[in-house]
Amino acid sequence: VAIVDNTPYVFGFQPDNAIPIESWYDDPHDRKLDDIRGLLDRLRTAADVRPVLVEAFGMRKQIENADESMLQEGWAAMS
Repeated sequence: VAIVDNTPYVFGFQPDNAIPIESWYDDPHDRKLDDIRGLLDRLRTAADVRPVLVEAFGMRKQIENADESMLQEGWAAMS
């Protein structure tokens, strides 16, 4: 299963299944899904989509880095 969304918080419990894209609202010329078509074609034949998506986007690592950054900023503000 792959999750395609423009809001990263929806990936919270399955970050290894994430395909982040930019918002498409109010854009009659949106081509976001076309932009990831090659990736979607690769996923179609993958036995497990997670390794492919981790290599492509690494959302779990991005979330961990964001959490760490927020903690550091919080500690710095308290000092």
